[in-house]
Amino acid sequence: DYLYRHQGPKKDPGSLDDVLTLTPDLKRFIQDTVEDTVTKSLSSMRVSNPTGSKTFAEVAQGYTGSENKPIGELFPFLPSRLRDDIRCGEPADLAKESTYQAVIDLLMQQRFMRTDHLYYINTSTKPYLDGRKPNGSFFQRVAGSPQRAFPCRLVLFFNIKPQRPASGFTYGDKGQILTFGERLFSVQPLRAFTYCFLTDCFIIQFFKIPKPGLLKTYEASVPLDMARGLPILHALLNASLDDLGFDLNIPQGVPLPTRFLGEGSTCYVFQVGDDNVAKVCKDEYVHLAAQEYETLVYLHSRFGEVQSLCIPQEAQLVEHALLFRPLCHACSHSTLCSSHLGELLDTLQVVHQTHVHRDIRPSNLMLSGPHLLLVDWGYALTVGAQAVYSGTIRYASSRVLNMLHSNKDYLSETDIPIDPCDDLVSLVRSAFAIIFMDETARRKLTALGMDFEAIRIFWERTLEGKWSSAQQLALNADYAGLKAFFGNVLPAHPRYMDG
Repeated sequence: DYLYRHQGPKKDPGSLDDVLTLTPDLKRFIQDTVEDTVTKSLSSMRVSNPTGSKTFAEVAQGYTGSENKPIGELFPFLPSRLRDDIRCGEPADLAKESTYQAVIDLLMQQRFMRTDHLYYINTSTKPYLDGRKPNGSFFQRVAGSPQRAFPCRLVLFFNIKPQRPASGFTYGDKGQILTFGERLFSVQPLRAFTYCFLTDCFIIQFFKIPKPGLLKTYEASVPLDMARGLPILHALLNASLDDLGFDLNIPQGVPLPTRFLGEGSTCYVFQVGDDNVAKVCKDEYVHLAAQEYETLVYLHSRFGEVQSLCIPQEAQLVEHALLFRPLCHACSHSTLCSSHLGELLDTLQVVHQTHVHRDIRPSNLMLSGPHLLLVDWGYALTVGAQAVYSGTIRYASSRVLNMLHSNKDYLSETDIPIDPCDDLVSLVRSAFAIIFMDETARRKLTALGMDFEAIRIFWERTLEGKWSSAQQLALNADYAGLKAFFGNVLPAHPRYMDG
């Protein structure tokens, strides 16, 4: 915030580099300790700040809107008869938005919130939706669960705008709730659509927002006076969750998520409960859930007595979802230390008796308290097996990259031998990336795509001196040598503790 106010925004703030001019040390500090918060704040400013690249009105103009839809088309599930005894009070002071909020809060608590599947929260001061705060939000009610603003349980929302002229709500008003819709889809990525509404306590207008694709669209009802709109709202809040678009497409038996953690190439990851994780595989990768479950169960049964085994625990398989614990978070150059990598090398030395992970990369090295965990075992295979290649590309060993470069059929038809040394090389490259590679270098590596030869050359030129020697230790399967190497280049304990 300090840098933003003193240096100001530059062009399109697509990344930290585009917005701020930083010294290398300060940039590194921001990236490793507060990057997520800064990025979200700048993203928020981008829409709401007049000097940013988009105003709310411009957001709305980026959508194709279908206005004045008949209520029957917008809500085909509504009953034919609606209540006619619901009334709304008027704000005590038309100049203060807080009085509008008080009217709506009272209405929700006294007349609307008697359903057994939703609860209401005034979120006008709670930026829970990826930094955004609709005036009011309705969440799925779950027996025995606290009634908090869980983004993953958001069913529908609304915004209040002070009294508008007869022309109705502005593009800016609509752009703001469309932005809320975009944020909702970012935390509920499997959802297809959502409903919301705008009101000024005199008129109410309903919206249906589909998940944005190549085209961004929305449908809006005719603006209604409150006498006609409130019975519709009452029926809407009593409709089924399916009718309201609240279908997270999560298999039955998986606890309802409290937080969306991220999307990988093969799955969506959610937090469930206080310390559990649910990985929901995408349609084309549903087989990976069973493969990972079988691998984890086998490794725990075979090596469970090993102290500090750096793999997920208590795995459960529910259709195409995998549940496990503990909840982890990403590591950075300030939190990664030699004791972490030493424990992981001990784990790999044991696991490599039977299995090879094949997908070691920075995003799969996660911290849980004082321990480093290696996650995502869906591509793991038994030592000595041969199969078409699946796993990391950017951090793959030169052996794998050479084979893929010489014959791309290794990705689809031709088997490639499985070698534990490939895991160790990937670990060296991943550790180097976490410790030394800044955002520019990571973007350069990402831009290489599937150019296997270019990726190999990138690592040959990047890893020099002692890091080149570390790769040779990996190729020789020298676990003790690698532990000594990391002990020399990293502190024994984290310089900063996350959490």
